[in-house]
Amino acid sequence: MPRDVRRRDIVKGIGIAGASFGLAGCTGNGGGGGGPDGLFIVGYPEDGIQLFRDYYSASDGSEEILIPDGLRDGALPSQVGNDMANVTGTAPAAGGPAQEAFTAAFEERYGESPGVFTSQSYDSAAVLILANAAAGENDGTAVRDQMRNVANPPGEDITPDNFVEGVELAANGEQVNYQGASSDVNFNEAGDP
Repeated sequence: MPRDVRRRDIVKGIGIAGASFGLAGCTGNGGGGGGPDGLFIVGYPEDGIQLFRDYYSASDGSEEILIPDGLRDGALPSQVGNDMANVTGTAPAAGGPAQEAFTAAFEERYGESPGVFTSQSYDSAAVLILANAAAGENDGTAVRDQMRNVANPPGEDITPDNFVEGVELAANGEQVNYQGASSDVNFNEAGDP
């Protein structure tokens, strides 16, 4: 891609698909007549299906395309009718101590891989449940005050595999250390991961 791309050369198209807003940006030489070197497409799978069908019917697929996590959908290539090998997507990383076990359990239960943010959502709910059990009451302040206690060392390591046991331990006042699917879920003094 050229290094001297000017602002007007970046955003080349904004469109509306159905009731959704879509944005496609491209980089190129701005006048060479050869088309863009790359595309950045923001949207969701519902709109992306038709967008990519149209793209592949008009293009040889040689442009590199970057998409954000909103367009991540494992079924998209089959719905588009193309392997979409020129498309690279971004998504949050999930690499916690229990990530492999969580993914295997999820796939066994639902017959598909966890989606974007599934591991993070699970871990958030797990820490909330453990903190509520440790607090012994449904009080926001009491639950907040237990969040670090159930997510950080020391304590019995709790993962999605032994989560029920972890809730029982926390409810009985024993120390637990939740080790998640997305990360080890430790919080600092400010409450940030």
